[in-house]
Amino acid sequence: MPTEPTAPAPAALAATAYLDHAGSSPVRPEVAAAVVEVLEAVPGNPSGSHRWAREARRRLDDARDTVAALVGAEPGEVVFTSGGTEADNLAIVGTLHAHPDKRSTNGSRYGIDPDKPPKPKAGEAPAEE
Repeated sequence: MPTEPTAPAPAALAATAYLDHAGSSPVRPEVAAAVVEVLEAVPGNPSGSHRWAREARRRLDDARDTVAALVGAEPGEVVFTSGGTEADNLAIVGTLHAHPDKRSTNGSRYGIDPDKPPKPKAGEAPAEE
């Protein structure tokens, strides 16, 4: 009977190049410890108004401040998402909003029509339809 694969030990990950970040990524032990500590100590939803929610909001804001300082951003520029797809979408839509002059004029939302490939630039081969 086949056995389920087990996750490699952190030392094994340090000695290898993990390339499947599309599905998940290894977590540093100090990050895992911080997450567990918050999950156990602060059950509140940071959007609420009760005591636990206020503590969750404080910790979330502290984390946002820390990340902003690390990347040279303002705290209001740091957005935490629930996963990769949401983050990818935010990056794409944000880029389109930041560069309206680069949008297509085909009339679709954000200038993107998934059913119609973009016109090739000079010297490029047309996309297959």
